[in-house]
Amino acid sequence: MLSPKNIQSVTECDKKNAEFINFLKEYSVITTAVAAIFSYKLNDLTNEFFDGIILPIINRDADKKNRFENKEYNINGIKFKLGKFTLSIVKFIIIIYILYILASIFKYHTS
Repeated sequence: MLSPKNIQSVTECDKKNAEFINFLKEYSVITTAVAAIFSYKLNDLTNEFFDGIILPIINRDADKKNRFENKEYNINGIKFKLGKFTLSIVKFIIIIYILYILASIFKYHTS
């Protein structure tokens, strides 16, 4: 049975839960966690799209040594791996564009 002592501990527990929920809401913890997971998965999706569709088109006639991602330029004995850098820039632009489209869709639906 519930005694006054047990009822007091239940209300204290409810207060702590309410404080915790207020903390989650105030600091947008859930939103931040969802955004982090979303960005991680979006990165995976972009990498798979790029590695599975875009790179085979770019490298269709190249052997393993002459692939675009392996392009290096030597200037005064310094190797610049511009192929990997260029691919990283393109992946970044694709991710930003996808985020822009999603933000536009959500903005349109929420207003």
